[in-house]
Amino acid sequence: MVFNLLTSSAISIGFLLHSLIIGCAIFVFAGLLISHMKDNNWLYTFFALVSGILINILLLMLLGSVGYLNPLCVSIVAGLALGVALYCMKKTLCQLPKCSVFAITSSSLLFGLTAAFAWHAPGYWDDTSFHLPLARFYLEQEAIVLNEYVRFPLFPQNTNMLIVLGLMLGDTLTAQIFATLPWFVIGIGLIGICNWLMGMKILGVFIAVFLVKFIGAFKAGFGYAYVDTGLAMFCWAAIVALAIWFESYKTNKSYSLKVLLLAGFFAGGAAGTKLFGGIFAFCIFVFILLMTRNLRYSLLFGGVVLISGVWWYLRSYLISGDPFHPVAAKYFGYYLWNEHDLFSQISEQKTHGALSEPLNLLLALKQAGVVIWILAIIGFFYKNIPVAIRVMQGIFIAYFIFWFFVSQVDRYLAPIVVLGTFLSFYTLYKPVVYFRRKLSFFKIGKKGLVVSHMLILLLCLSVGVKEVKRNIKNWDNHLLNTHGYSLFLRASEMTPLYGNRLVQLGFENAAYFFTGTAIGDWFGVGRYTQMITCNDDGCIPLGESEMEGIMNKFESRMIAISYVRYPLFNAENYKNEFNLIFQNKQGALFVLKEK
Repeated sequence: MVFNLLTSSAISIGFLLHSLIIGCAIFVFAGLLISHMKDNNWLYTFFALVSGILINILLLMLLGSVGYLNPLCVSIVAGLALGVALYCMKKTLCQLPKCSVFAITSSSLLFGLTAAFAWHAPGYWDDTSFHLPLARFYLEQEAIVLNEYVRFPLFPQNTNMLIVLGLMLGDTLTAQIFATLPWFVIGIGLIGICNWLMGMKILGVFIAVFLVKFIGAFKAGFGYAYVDTGLAMFCWAAIVALAIWFESYKTNKSYSLKVLLLAGFFAGGAAGTKLFGGIFAFCIFVFILLMTRNLRYSLLFGGVVLISGVWWYLRSYLISGDPFHPVAAKYFGYYLWNEHDLFSQISEQKTHGALSEPLNLLLALKQAGVVIWILAIIGFFYKNIPVAIRVMQGIFIAYFIFWFFVSQVDRYLAPIVVLGTFLSFYTLYKPVVYFRRKLSFFKIGKKGLVVSHMLILLLCLSVGVKEVKRNIKNWDNHLLNTHGYSLFLRASEMTPLYGNRLVQLGFENAAYFFTGTAIGDWFGVGRYTQMITCNDDGCIPLGESEMEGIMNKFESRMIAISYVRYPLFNAENYKNEFNLIFQNKQGALFVLKEK
């Protein structure tokens, strides 16, 4: 297990270095210097990493689109990209960020924590029901092709490409680390912006760890093969770049325009990760227009967003006729989802959070696990703060209003989850600065600063150690308690005899644990409603003859039924047409009898 972690970590470090070099080469080619980024090595490194990661994602998407998504082709393209990058930088290697003791220590700590947070068994929900099965399917096909049995096969998938790459280069643990790497990059960005706007680099490390431990909207799915951390990274990069641009666009248009285009590039990465990333990009588009009263800036920003973010939407349109399938089916027509599926999903979304009324603001923040953001809102009333902070506050409130009135799902705060937390700490920082100037006992010397840095780093390290111990201890129990895990393992053993298709009722979260194709979900082609009948007492699977017809439709000989989800079901009712081959307290696995 430890060797597996070390191997996965080494692969991840290699990917980060590759992305960093690619990003630095892009900056050299575009004429973007560290002076354009407030002479801040951390911000330069942050932007270079995000740029390189996004370029690698787009290259993977291109390879998958043409049917060459395999280790050999990926290695060749990665090698060519690295070679071109090094050639572009051969006379400007000094553009690579310089390291200090603090840089090495804090970066090592952040990466170690990244691996620690991802070092656990899979099975949070969306990871094993959607993201990992989709990634494995792409690798099996060596191409990005439609998998109609996962819930959102046509959604934007930029960060899914990181999961694909992790699974290709390693295993599930590697995929989880790759999905968590954006947190490491976010941490680099936080150090950079805390150094720029507060003069406190160490605070960036603290905020990064605070996100993971105390911000509910960030913790949901973190460390698993989810895409929300990647979305947060792209949005955070776009916000920071935009803040830099707003500070200089009136005085130095020659280079500031490049930073605006960089912000658009990152926002496109967000739009290509999730639909809410597209909404975030649109909010910024409107924000730029309102703040500058110059349509040209908004159009330039929007054009780059399209270049880096439109491709998944184009794919969805070409396949289904709906660029936002299934969300916009009402306007573009239904494809995999029907009208009832969409209505059910929208209804479920409305069950989250509090009523969208101003008096419920604090309750909504509490339910999303971001009560601390009340400080970010208080910060709006501060006077004499930098333009960059005002820009960030404007973006924060624009997206937050959308979230509050449209859908209060905690993970949908991902586009501003880093921003809101940073602004909350900035609100606390201002009075501290004030009292440090007024009161002598608030002042600390260089030795005190070093000691405080060490204490914060040790505190963060202890968080990682506890995480590793807890995850190792709970590894097996986590898997065994995952609904459907044991049943799906047994079904996987049966595939040589009964084929690689499994119809399932109530185990959609365990799809990844079956090595073939698991069919069944609340929405889409394998919707449960065609397999069950309901009355006032509850729902129950169809009779065995009708269920046999469903299984023939999906060319499957095996079916798994959840006792937990369907407690009225009696396995005896399937004894004529099916053989019961395995059952436990969670459910039963049947196979059709030979005829």
